[in-house]
Amino acid sequence: MHFLIASAVRNDSVLCKEREREALLSIKRDLIDHYGRLSSWGSEEDKRDCCKWDYITCSPRTGHVTQLDFTGVGLRGKMSHSLLDLRHLTDLGLFDNDFGGTQFPIDKNGSLAKLRYLHLSCANFGGTISSVLRNLSSLQFLALSYNHFVDIGNSDWVSGLSSLTYLDLTRIPLVNPNHWLQIVNNYKLLHLQTLRLQYCFSGDEINTLPLSPINSSSALTDISLFDNNFVIPSIYPWLSNISQNIQFLDLSSNILYGSALADFDKIISLPYINLSNTTIGGYIPKSFGNMSQLQYLYLSSNKFNMKLFDLIQNLSGFTERSLEELSLDHNQIGGELPFSLRNCTKLNFLELSGNKLSGNVPIWFGKSLSSLQYLSLRSNQFSGSLPLQLCQLTNVQILDLSINNINGTIPHCLNNLRAMIDENSNETILHDYGPLLQHSLLRFHDDDEALVLWKGSEYILDKNLGRFRIIDLSSNKIEGEIPREIAILSSLRQLNLSNNKLSGAIPEEIDGLKQLESLDLSQNQLSGRLPASMSI
Repeated sequence: MHFLIASAVRNDSVLCKEREREALLSIKRDLIDHYGRLSSWGSEEDKRDCCKWDYITCSPRTGHVTQLDFTGVGLRGKMSHSLLDLRHLTDLGLFDNDFGGTQFPIDKNGSLAKLRYLHLSCANFGGTISSVLRNLSSLQFLALSYNHFVDIGNSDWVSGLSSLTYLDLTRIPLVNPNHWLQIVNNYKLLHLQTLRLQYCFSGDEINTLPLSPINSSSALTDISLFDNNFVIPSIYPWLSNISQNIQFLDLSSNILYGSALADFDKIISLPYINLSNTTIGGYIPKSFGNMSQLQYLYLSSNKFNMKLFDLIQNLSGFTERSLEELSLDHNQIGGELPFSLRNCTKLNFLELSGNKLSGNVPIWFGKSLSSLQYLSLRSNQFSGSLPLQLCQLTNVQILDLSINNINGTIPHCLNNLRAMIDENSNETILHDYGPLLQHSLLRFHDDDEALVLWKGSEYILDKNLGRFRIIDLSSNKIEGEIPREIAILSSLRQLNLSNNKLSGAIPEEIDGLKQLESLDLSQNQLSGRLPASMSI
């Protein structure tokens, strides 16, 4: 009996608080829940314990609601002021819902002062929020991107957030970029690890950044300044005091002076760098190859006009124990694919489209670069036939060799491309970048993009490509029949063989491509009809 009583007392102690239960029901009444995601929330007797409701976490010791996580639930409506009655909240995630431009509840009494995690990105809030933020002295994670707040352009509200480790203000209009880029110094945000100010200062005004060094005691490791119309004459003076800490640096779609490339040889421990669309051109200096820890390099859409052989040679410091992703598309890089590229055995993403590369597709591709998941040689000047060794790319999910001068026949061994057969193989081309903060709701995923031709139109897809399995050999000079073995690729979503010299009958086996969403065989010399069961 003693143990039964103890058990009953323990169960009673974790029941949610009545005031908080009523607050949650009030929140539900102001929301539009088209998908019935909040069906576990109710006033019925069997639903009285709100700690058992979906998207709610309570303290096992006190029974207070500590986490409310609506991330990606698809709710609409507005957020009730009853949220402020959840005074023990430490985690609030409203990411990827639609609050219709309404106001986030104004908190003048510090009701949410215990918050450590606040994720409001892509929630379509409007109005003001700075008065709420000023009271959140315990806050560690703050993401406000893709909203319409009108009062956070100036940085003074950051002054009380000394515990902040993550700050994302993407697409929030900000003023005075020099001041924002010095917030670590100005407000002593010495714990800040991630700073994302993407699309924040884009406009008619070009801002030249004469930046003073970041405080040497800063923990900053992850910096993204994508598409801000910045002119950056030199990056190293700003990062010099913390250069050994930096893990992720995205300066893409700004204006970077070509001489600034030499700065990066001093940041030797940098694993990830994105300098795409920064108008740099000419040659990559040899000193750039001193970044021996580099794993992810993006230099797309610049004006490099060197031979690929020379470029790879100048990157030789990190192309052999380490490089996993290389993007050099849409430059003016010429020459053949250098033999030294075969040393990049860890490459899983190689984007070389839109250049002036020539020669044959190398026979060593399949054996040496067998880790590739994404390969695009699209829109170059490659010639010769497709090597049988291409079938050794067993992990490839997207294979794009379109718009070249490739001839010969399609290899019959394409059924060896296992990632296009096995639906249980890697579902995404995905990597974790930057440090993982110790928080149960925080995950970093990459923001990098890939250009693919999907159903006849060009699309930019992020590399969380998920269900995509694509073979594109269009606009070449490939002859012969379509190999029947291609029907083994049961996970294939797009097959484009158009604008070639293919002949013979369309194989009936192609009917087995049940996942196929896009098929283009036009502008060939094929005979017969598609199987009746296939809808185009």
